[in-house]
Amino acid sequence: MPGKYIFELLDANGKQLEKRLDTSMGTLHLVFPTALLLSGKVAPNAVLFPVLMLLALAALQRANSSNHWPVVGIPAALLLAVLILSCQRLSRGRRLMEERLDDFQHHLQERQPAPEPVQRGSDRAVTTQSIMQVLDFFRFFIGDRDMYYVASNILKPITAESQLSFAEVVGPSVTQYFVSHYWGTEFSHSVDSITKHAQTAEGDQWLSARYWCCSFSNNQWRIPEELGSGDWAQSSFYLALTSPTTMATVMLVDDGALALTRAWCLFEVLQTSILSKNRPGFKGLLLCTPSGVLNYGGNVSVDMAMAVAERLASLKLEDAHASNEDDKRMIDELVSSYEGGHQAMNRFVRGSIRESLQLIKAHYNRHFNRLLGALERANSPLLDDLLHGGE
Repeated sequence: MPGKYIFELLDANGKQLEKRLDTSMGTLHLVFPTALLLSGKVAPNAVLFPVLMLLALAALQRANSSNHWPVVGIPAALLLAVLILSCQRLSRGRRLMEERLDDFQHHLQERQPAPEPVQRGSDRAVTTQSIMQVLDFFRFFIGDRDMYYVASNILKPITAESQLSFAEVVGPSVTQYFVSHYWGTEFSHSVDSITKHAQTAEGDQWLSARYWCCSFSNNQWRIPEELGSGDWAQSSFYLALTSPTTMATVMLVDDGALALTRAWCLFEVLQTSILSKNRPGFKGLLLCTPSGVLNYGGNVSVDMAMAVAERLASLKLEDAHASNEDDKRMIDELVSSYEGGHQAMNRFVRGSIRESLQLIKAHYNRHFNRLLGALERANSPLLDDLLHGGE
């Protein structure tokens, strides 16, 4: 049964919708006066407001025939004020999100007054700083929402006038790192993962690290073209990932490794595997989380690493799915055409997490050994004698 704050969607026959709907896409906006009449905490305002109005009028009438009119009249005036303010608020022609979008666009125009289109591919990267600014500027609205919400409600409105990618509007850069991710992951999780990688890989220059990320780098108004119009070798994904300037694939992972359940991420894993074998200096598949890069070991979350490893131990990349069945078929055929096919890709991904776990284990073993040694020395009888003077 729907709870107090549950919004239930029904079909035309009044039955509950069974298929998954991503509620982070688009908005639900009840316009005035509908919002005024149908909303309300205690009762619908269509019922509550007339009752309050009658009470206020009765109080005012009583005040006119009474010597104690301030006692009755002031509460009545307050009731009327509440009614008027509620009407004004609900009838506003502009929403807070629209105002925030205008402020952000004004900020972008100061930095990039006349954005121009650039060639698809590696020339459309965005900096860590630009990605963080989106989260910081719209944090109140984003909350725990995902990239579906950000793309539909923030990136597309920002780029609507220019019909360009966000990267072109904010000021494009040449790609250093290719981001592979799942749009359904919490946006703040993705941003924190990119930020941690940038700090680890680029040191003091981390704010200017440059990432090609499809939601920011693709023109969301021309998706068929960005996908190569049926030719994967002309897709923006392939052009950016195989660019000579791209140093690694940064995969943003959560404890469910959901990125690897998407067919286009499988395509990116395939290209990453090929580059890892054929391009000297390419750093391969980097598994990135808000606590750090798993491949680098160090002080990353052991719980996160273990959860990802457990998921990858049973994950089969051939089960990855896509919104478009033609994309899924094309990617599966492409993977199958390479030596080892899907099984080779499974081994490649599992090898990456296996090496990561070994590094993490070695790091924490050293740390534990140091702590155990320090505790043992602190508990030494000889040390006690020295500290207490042989008492």
